[in-house]
Amino acid sequence: MSDAAREQRIQQLQALLRRIDELDRPLRTVPHPMPADAWSGQAADRHSADHQGRLQAARQEISTARHTVQQELTRLQNERD
Repeated sequence: MSDAAREQRIQQLQALLRRIDELDRPLRTVPHPMPADAWSGQAADRHSADHQGRLQAARQEISTARHTVQQELTRLQNERD
């Protein structure tokens, strides 16, 4: 990979990390979508568990993406140095 191509890829990965952080930020403070009194009993429990499961899956996917991009960025930066 040429130096110019490496620098361009580093910039792209840095921009991607910033975008991942932008997407992740609101997920850290997602409120429950429905007021607690709108649901009762097992329906509320199932709804809450489903919401938490989807939220956890999204957080895990973002974490994996961040880790993958960071590894590639570190590799390219080490090649450059």
